[in-house]
Amino acid sequence: MSKEEATKTFWTTLVTSTLFVIFGIFLLFQPNTTLTIISRIVTIIATLIGIFGLYKYLTRDNKEKKIDVNIVYSLLAFIMAVVVFVSPNVISGFIPMILGLFMIVNSVFKVGYLKYLKKSKNRDFGVCVFTFTMMVILGILLILNALDNVLDMTEAIGIIITFYSILDVIISYLFRNNVN
Repeated sequence: MSKEEATKTFWTTLVTSTLFVIFGIFLLFQPNTTLTIISRIVTIIATLIGIFGLYKYLTRDNKEKKIDVNIVYSLLAFIMAVVVFVSPNVISGFIPMILGLFMIVNSVFKVGYLKYLKKSKNRDFGVCVFTFTMMVILGILLILNALDNVLDMTEAIGIIITFYSILDVIISYLFRNNVN
């Protein structure tokens, strides 16, 4: 990886981590409002997916085929939109699981950083291993607690997301500064 690529990755991480910190702070101080906003966004996105799928179904070339994947996705998206609109708290059970998966996948992509730092025998390798391990553990914690009452643990999720974001910036910063 070149210095330029490492710098781009760092700035992308900085922006996404800043958004995560903002999200974490909102979850920490305004959990109900944040969950309602997320539910409304999911409702809008599911409705748009449903409309798009319905449009693709109605404008398909092969009209002889009665069942099409687009109509199935559309119906599922519409059902999800209605369920989330009627009961916004239904989505709250999935938030920790989705965030935990994102955190683990994002951390796994950073394994390349560790390989590079180890190969170059960099002094920051140990710090990066610790940071990487903490990021994965935080993601696992969110997934394991996904079935608990989310409204009671939104503060914990906010803290975990904020801490994860800080660790993500640290590991990206260390990597950027150690690329030759």
